[in-house]
Amino acid sequence: MPRLWKPAKAMSNRRNSGFTLIEVMIALAIVGGLMGTLLYTIQYHVKVATDARDFAQANDIAHNMLEEMKDAGITKPDVKNGDVGQDYHYHFEVVQDTIFNHDVFKLKMVVTGRGQEARLYELLPSP
Repeated sequence: MPRLWKPAKAMSNRRNSGFTLIEVMIALAIVGGLMGTLLYTIQYHVKVATDARDFAQANDIAHNMLEEMKDAGITKPDVKNGDVGQDYHYHFEVVQDTIFNHDVFKLKMVVTGRGQEARLYELLPSP
């Protein structure tokens, strides 16, 4: 007489047919952790690059403003403040001093903006 039903396969054979739910959940947890780390790293490096760009821009403005002030002629101690565009503010200061028996002008240019500050100093002989 033919059998009408077949006996169930052993559990060891069923194991080879795919992944269990716990294996899938562990894999997803690992991938999720790696994605979180990746997103944090990307965010951090974007901030570092933005800060570097803003500092370079402030430094360029300070250098250009200092050259403009020198080209205009420095004949006496002076203090000037102003804005450069919408985001940056400058402070320029000239102080007369004597260093090693020589009269000099100390030039100080400070540019601030976008959370950055660039400072440039220069000594010029007094006329």
